[in-house]
Amino acid sequence: MPGARGGVSEPSIVLTSQNSNTMIEITDHSFAKRVVQSEVPVLLAFCVAGCSASQRLLALLADSAPRCRGFTTIAIASPGESPELTARFGIVSVPAVLLFSGGTVCYQFVGELSRRELDDLLARARADRPATGEPRTNPSAAKLPTEP
Repeated sequence: MPGARGGVSEPSIVLTSQNSNTMIEITDHSFAKRVVQSEVPVLLAFCVAGCSASQRLLALLADSAPRCRGFTTIAIASPGESPELTARFGIVSVPAVLLFSGGTVCYQFVGELSRRELDDLLARARADRPATGEPRTNPSAAKLPTEP
């Protein structure tokens, strides 16, 4: 598998038996089908296995994923294994969380999310689906480019 930029190998994120039925892994090759063409909103977290903040977020996501089944897909991507996505969305720090609805980024955060912030984001995903295709962002969220 490809390493991180600069030739340094990055540990990959592994879905365990505990979360593989409720979370999906996204790669450069699966993004269009599993995120852009998704019938339901997709919360995509860019995480790195060796990052403690990423691991805390993954634990929150794994805990929340069963409650999201049917209305939001929880997905993870590793920047080192998805260099095209990482570049496209300007991911320079992890964890980074993007919420997609209709293939468009609606909300974006960089850094850790508390359980309450994650629950609020998932509630927005359930209730707020942009009809116009115009991205909506949380004003307090760090801005990430949505175009390549």
